[in-house]
Amino acid sequence: MPIFKTEAIVLKRINFAESDLIVTFFTKNFGKAACIAKRARKINSPFGGRLEPFACVNIIYSGKEHQNLMNLRHCDIVIPFYKLREDYSRLTRGLYFTEIISHFTREGQKSTELYSLLLIMLDLLQRTKNQLVLTIIFEMKVIALSGFAPKLTTCEICNNEPLGKILNLHIQEGGIICGKCLNGNSPGRRINLGTLNYLKKALTINLDSVERLKLPKGLDKEFGLITQTYLRSIVGKEFKSHKLLQS
Repeated sequence: MPIFKTEAIVLKRINFAESDLIVTFFTKNFGKAACIAKRARKINSPFGGRLEPFACVNIIYSGKEHQNLMNLRHCDIVIPFYKLREDYSRLTRGLYFTEIISHFTREGQKSTELYSLLLIMLDLLQRTKNQLVLTIIFEMKVIALSGFAPKLTTCEICNNEPLGKILNLHIQEGGIICGKCLNGNSPGRRINLGTLNYLKKALTINLDSVERLKLPKGLDKEFGLITQTYLRSIVGKEFKSHKLLQS
């Protein structure tokens, strides 16, 4: 039976049977993997304290290729990210990040860029003073890395640079309709040029500069609606953990 060794991030865990855990990992080398951790809830378990949400770990697991549930053999902590579990606001955003990643990844499909993004964002989430900006950037980066980046540099109709006080973000088509081409029947969400420029920044910003990006005053709800609508149009449903951010 094949044995897999890899770094991984704990996406979620659920109790199983009398003392086991089923843990979903996002692995660096093999994509998403669900493993059963036998007797993980026992007091003397070798997995004790190592399978907490968000933890970055080195794991060894075994199972046949395309098997639904692998057998977790070993786990060592690399980065505990314990601060995310000690603060409710950071905890709920961490859960939201991992739920997004869970929807945008598949078992056995490696995605190095998404893995690196999640690892960096969890680290930033531990210490950022602006969780909302970080969340927007994370959402837009996931959308882009998954191949759904909106076309923001040219108008969907005339192919010219989008100009005008009022523009239209056509979420289903993933593009912009400029002020000249915009009419009362144009589908999508009305935005201004400032919002468009901020969306461009969220897509292209270097992660080392995230802390320096400031959200324009009064636009937090607008950006939240845009990113949520965009994500919902891709995955086809609401994210359960997003409701926790609003509580």
